[in-house]
Amino acid sequence: HRAEVYSERAYIDNQLGKYDEAVDEVNQSLELNKIAKAQKHIAVLYGRLASIYLHKKNFANALVFNGITNEKAAETHNRRLLAYTYLDYAVIYNATGKYDAAVKFAKKSIALADSIGVMDAETRAFNALINTYTLKGQYEKALDYQRHYNDIRDSLGNLAKLNTIKLVQNYYDLTARMNRVTMMEINDRINKDK
Repeated sequence: HRAEVYSERAYIDNQLGKYDEAVDEVNQSLELNKIAKAQKHIAVLYGRLASIYLHKKNFANALVFNGITNEKAAETHNRRLLAYTYLDYAVIYNATGKYDAAVKFAKKSIALADSIGVMDAETRAFNALINTYTLKGQYEKALDYQRHYNDIRDSLGNLAKLNTIKLVQNYYDLTARMNRVTMMEINDRINKDK
């Protein structure tokens, strides 16, 4: 349980730009997870370290930890994490001017994310491709991938709207059922009092 707390704190501190604290918290969580032999959690924690170093723009360390994450994700059959490691490779290679490698990994991320339904990784990988082709000055390719990106974002928006409609409908259905139950209970009391 404590390992999970450290991991979540690390995630939050990374988002807040408190990178040193985040690294310390990941390391504390790693220690506890290694004792527990929680390989899946360990894989995710190495991914968290890669993310922290990526945010710090320390691409050398981000690359090292992303490599470890990639290996651990493969070992634990965590395809979702694997899709994100490919995405992180694309971002790292874009930032370091290795555009061909960035394209390769962004496309791998898109293919894997699409096959397992991880829309966030897929849209972010399309965004990485857009950035790559823009940086390379290949604006037609960037525009083509921008269209794909927009299509996916529109699909996600429509899906979110449908889910909201379903939630509202479920709420009203539940409320109606609860009202019927209440009315039946009231009728039962009335009938017992007669």
